[in-house]
Amino acid sequence: MTDLAETTTPLRPVARLLPPLADEFDEPVADLVVPLADATRPAAVLLGVPFDATTMGRSGSKHAPAAVRTALAGLLGYHAGFDIDLRTGGVLADAGDVDALQTDVEETWRRITEAVTVRMSTADAPLVVLGGDNSLTFPVLRGALAARTGRLGVVHFDAHFDVRDSHHGEPASGVPFRRALEDLDGRIRGRNLTQIGIAGWENTKAAADYVAAQGIRVYSAREVQTTPVERLVDEAVSRALDGTGGLWISIDIDAVDGAFAPGTNCPTVGGLTSHQLLELVWRLSQVPEVVGLDLSEVSPPLDRDGVTVQLAAATILTFLAGRAKAGRTA
Repeated sequence: MTDLAETTTPLRPVARLLPPLADEFDEPVADLVVPLADATRPAAVLLGVPFDATTMGRSGSKHAPAAVRTALAGLLGYHAGFDIDLRTGGVLADAGDVDALQTDVEETWRRITEAVTVRMSTADAPLVVLGGDNSLTFPVLRGALAARTGRLGVVHFDAHFDVRDSHHGEPASGVPFRRALEDLDGRIRGRNLTQIGIAGWENTKAAADYVAAQGIRVYSAREVQTTPVERLVDEAVSRALDGTGGLWISIDIDAVDGAFAPGTNCPTVGGLTSHQLLELVWRLSQVPEVVGLDLSEVSPPLDRDGVTVQLAAATILTFLAGRAKAGRTA
């Protein structure tokens, strides 16, 4: 485990959120997001990773942490469908951003790992990591494991398997689960991993064969359309918690169809709907053993009318709502 007394990872502070309009009748999310230093018993801790140097294709996701925070500030804290008022569930403590080096992947990954380890070792609350490109999932999982004992189960939303060995010998956004399975001493195992939203015409047969050999359960986007949500969640949770000490949720926004999430490196044809993603996150986040979530590949410069950024913000609030629901029923 990282020695917390000798950490060297700099975090960049971010400005406190302000709602776009001052209205005494509103209850803005901006009021619920406070600097980590000012938070007591937070509902979750937010950590930004403005880094997209390993993107294989269109970049821009380094701008997501700032854009999604702005989107959060413009939303309100009550959801009529869930009947959840986030004001009753505690604040979202903002730890700021990892000071990423766009020209040094390994050092940035080291900083991500250390920042995650520190946050998860010192805060008794789930961690929400906001990227950034999808390479961050590997150092995030490495940090989560350093902060705890035993193994972790993972539910992974993505259009792609993300089990590339490398890209021309270099780290890339498509490698995180190959690295997680092979480089973390067996603490992430295929038997505890479910991938949801894998899309057609965007993967190789070699990757599919590797995933099958690892024992990973894959729910393609096509299969999700015909599977009852309760059955899917029950299976994913059962697999994730089989012999592990916690569950991590990992979301690449390109699991969602490009009609709903155009602002990403690789918009998907035939992906999940935004409703499907949010419903699955709502149900998964109520599992008591959930320890955190990472959200990646939102690219504001590529977005259309801000809809992908808004979906990312809604996903984070839905995660908080699920945690609030779990606390209410515990």
